[in-house]
Amino acid sequence: MTLGKQPNQMGAEAAILSPESVRSAQSLLQFDAIMDGAPVGILFTQDGIMVQANASFVAMMGYQLNELIGQPASLLFYTIPESYAEIGRVAGPVLAAGKPYRGDIRASHKDGSVFWSRFSARAVNPEKTEEGTLWFLEDVTPEHLHEEKLRRTLEEQRVIFESVAVGILYSHQRSIARCNNKLATMFGYQPEELLGRSTRLFFNSDEQYGELSRRVYPTLKAGQPYSVEMQMPHRDGHLIWVHATGSLVTGTVQSGDDVIWIFKDVSARKAAEEEKRQTLLELEAVFASAAVGFIYSRGHTVQRCNARCAEILGYSPEELIGQSTARMFPSQADYQALRVAAGPTMNSGQSFETELRCKHKDGSLSWCRLYGKALNPEDISQGSIWILVDTEEARRTREQLTASMRDLEALMENATVGILFTRDQKITRYNPRFSEMYGYPGDTAIGLPASIFFGSQEEYERLSQMAYPLLVINLPLQTELYTQHANQEKQLWVKLIAYPTNPERPAEGTIWLVEDRTAYKEAEEALHKAQADLVQAEKQVALGSLVVGVAHELNTPIGNALMAASTLSDRCLEMHNIIACGNMRRSQLDLYLSDVAGLAGIVTRACERAAQLVSSFKQVAVDRRLERRRKFNLRALIDEVVVLQRQQLDGARWDITCDISGDISSSIECDSYPEPLAQIAASLLENAFTHAFVGAEHGSLKISATVAQGWVVLSFSDDGIGMDAAMLARVFDPFFTTRLGQGRSGLGLSITHNLATAVLGGDLTVESQPAQGTCFLLRFPVIAPQHN
Repeated sequence: MTLGKQPNQMGAEAAILSPESVRSAQSLLQFDAIMDGAPVGILFTQDGIMVQANASFVAMMGYQLNELIGQPASLLFYTIPESYAEIGRVAGPVLAAGKPYRGDIRASHKDGSVFWSRFSARAVNPEKTEEGTLWFLEDVTPEHLHEEKLRRTLEEQRVIFESVAVGILYSHQRSIARCNNKLATMFGYQPEELLGRSTRLFFNSDEQYGELSRRVYPTLKAGQPYSVEMQMPHRDGHLIWVHATGSLVTGTVQSGDDVIWIFKDVSARKAAEEEKRQTLLELEAVFASAAVGFIYSRGHTVQRCNARCAEILGYSPEELIGQSTARMFPSQADYQALRVAAGPTMNSGQSFETELRCKHKDGSLSWCRLYGKALNPEDISQGSIWILVDTEEARRTREQLTASMRDLEALMENATVGILFTRDQKITRYNPRFSEMYGYPGDTAIGLPASIFFGSQEEYERLSQMAYPLLVINLPLQTELYTQHANQEKQLWVKLIAYPTNPERPAEGTIWLVEDRTAYKEAEEALHKAQADLVQAEKQVALGSLVVGVAHELNTPIGNALMAASTLSDRCLEMHNIIACGNMRRSQLDLYLSDVAGLAGIVTRACERAAQLVSSFKQVAVDRRLERRRKFNLRALIDEVVVLQRQQLDGARWDITCDISGDISSSIECDSYPEPLAQIAASLLENAFTHAFVGAEHGSLKISATVAQGWVVLSFSDDGIGMDAAMLARVFDPFFTTRLGQGRSGLGLSITHNLATAVLGGDLTVESQPAQGTCFLLRFPVIAPQHN
């Protein structure tokens, strides 16, 4: 049975005749026959609504058929709604799983009387439980009444049996003649194990046994029973408390040795007494050290109070004893008002509770919560107990919380970002800014699924899968994405920040902060497009410059080689004509050979120059696979480069200083590519010698190094002529040089930059101003990245 749902629009006939419920006219006839002839009540429900019932069911419930059809099934339990709730709790999950269920439950007749019904239920279609449920009901009230009567009878017999919960022992000449099962069980034996054994068995020692005998038998012989409470040993060795009463058996006065003993195990009572004693001690400890105040008053006078109560009111406990309880109130009128308010409640045996201001010893007032209860409502004179709780701090906290709530409401109303609350993936609340952003005025979006702000359910599911792992561990989600406006045409690019509303219970809901960044996104995309266009244009310019540079540099050696080859061809033709005439002189041969050697030298030098240029061009794109990686000392490497450069500049006017310093050791060990690093250092030194000191009589170059966080920074600084902004912008471009036509190709710094980035995994930058010198900064990791 589906419980608690609203009725759908399908009528009784449509529900019974639907293809899903009854698949043929024949099965419908069979179903009607069963409904009409069944001796038990049959009810068909769908979505918690009664759709069809047979005559037996209608008669059983006391209604007319038209009074039931279309009504909620809860009508059958209108006087006992807890039974309907019980069906939903117990039977609902079973039926929803497509399984049958059977049970007894109380139901209501139309006249309000209650009867016991036995129902069996199952889904019409176990694979589609929403198609409805069939219920079969029987009135089993007589059976339950019979069972109840039988249960009471058995209970009475059990009570009678348990009331004789004492051990009975008949002793003859201090030996066990007979005993019942209770006695044997009490001491851990079987009855047959005790027969014939001495009653000494039940004592700890001979001394205890003899002492009891000396006290018992004179009383018994005087015709009086004897009772005693004592500890006796159980079979397993532990001691039990027993109340024993002995009486002489009639007719044995002469011997005085036949006695009936009644034993009662009072260990539980003794334990309870001990527990009660312990509880009293604990209560006393609680009374003395509780965090709330306790006052026992009688006759409007303080009889006793704990230390906390005295502390709250600014007294010592001794000062309050004997004082009027009216002293704790701001005025006598306040005290009388409390008595009038508390009297009826406490006289009825209930607890009285209120919050009021109490007066301290120094006259100051503070808020306290007061709980009072009479010790004995039937006799108010016995006094009352009052609990005093200091709520001054809590009250201030509540006031601060109220103020905070007001501030939060103001924030919600005036926030410049959208604020949205969701729970179970549905919208529960949002602020005006959110309403304005998405076009949902007022509360029109409340209750709608949160997925309405997304282009598709798949997009929403992806966001949920991204947010859930973070929110369940109380971490915020931050992301940016496109969301859907209410008009379904406009999209908003927003920044989302999500938090659980209750970090301890993330399932209670989520708060979303939504910032509209659509304009920013559009501007960013426009900027990216402009940047891409600019990069493409720069690539075209660089490519054109590269082509022009290559053509310019190769033109001279190739032109020289072509000229020499053409001249050589002419000289060869001329010599061929002379030989053909047969009048060649030795001087002509010598001149020819001299010219051929000179022209061959020109061709060779031109081709070598072209080969050098091609090799330089190839270094513009560094092949990292050709470099060899190893460990080396940076200081030693730089010193070696400086020495080689000095040898090439003998007689130069410039002073070179090498200073590797910083907050590190003078030895810097690197795991990198030493040959490319040496090539970079040599190129920077050569660049300074070639360009920095043009027109100067003296100059200096300084090399320094620092290491920080695994990175080396090498500085090559000079005090030369410097560079302007236009030169700085192109200093690393291929074929850019200020010494064009003077044997310089303009590839040195371009190759150096490629080595620094592609091989060493670092970067090369430059700082310079006209007449202020130049500083190249090479930054690379101490341990170079691994190149595949």
